[in-house]
Amino acid sequence: MALKPGSSTKDPTYANFNPGRPLTTKEIQTRQSLGGIPQSSTSNYYAANYSPKSTQLKTTSSSGSKSGSGGGSGSGGGTGTGNVTTPVQKPATAEDYVNSLISSTKDYWNRATSFMSDYEKNNPFAFDEQLAKTAAKAEYEPYYSELLEDYLGNIGIKKDTIQDEDKLLSALQTTPLGTAGKATREYDRAYAQAEEGYAGSGMFFSGIKQRKLGQGEVERGFDVKATATGVQQKNRDITRQLDTAVAGGVQTRKSEDLKKYESNKTQAYQRQFPTASNPLAGYSVLQDFRL
Repeated sequence: MALKPGSSTKDPTYANFNPGRPLTTKEIQTRQSLGGIPQSSTSNYYAANYSPKSTQLKTTSSSGSKSGSGGGSGSGGGTGTGNVTTPVQKPATAEDYVNSLISSTKDYWNRATSFMSDYEKNNPFAFDEQLAKTAAKAEYEPYYSELLEDYLGNIGIKKDTIQDEDKLLSALQTTPLGTAGKATREYDRAYAQAEEGYAGSGMFFSGIKQRKLGQGEVERGFDVKATATGVQQKNRDITRQLDTAVAGGVQTRKSEDLKKYESNKTQAYQRQFPTASNPLAGYSVLQDFRL
């Protein structure tokens, strides 16, 4: 606290104490050495308003006077003093630190979220599914087509005969190849032997012969029909396997493209928001830092 008029002290800075006078340069320097006045201060300090051992700047004062006259006779005068107080900064508390950390973290995530949204808007993921399907079909169709042809070859028919049922039945009955051809030859041989037997017994023109041979033709028709059903089922199974393989191929290509897209997005993010532990995470040394 500043001394009141009339107080005394052995402190030489209080010599010639006058509350209204400005401090001399030597007095200011003395108070600066004691920590009462900032070293860089150039303001005017008055004895009545400043304590030499205070560590807080209280006020700086200025005085002035104005006088004026107007028509007739009259005079006016006034004095004014303006005080400017410099606040003392409070030390940061644990709560201030936590609030600052929360604020900076929230700001970081807001900027990061905004960056990712803008990136996806300006660089949307695009995938041509039809093109991928065509490529996958070109990759897998030869294998499944060969698989079907091998199966049909064992039966003794060709692929172009299985699209129409009547054409398939005709091919199974007439082909000399494969298991179908073997079945046809066995049937023809049995039919001829039956006719010879009935002829040798004098029953070639009998009703018994016609009935027996007719039953054999019916059974032959059933056998051919069953073989045709098996061929159609096998064709459907192989076609489904092909469709599954193509769908998997499309998904694989989509996943690969999406992986590349996400990698590019991550790289852009890491370049925009580098970390102290790995500031070059968004860069490829071989691609981006060639000597």
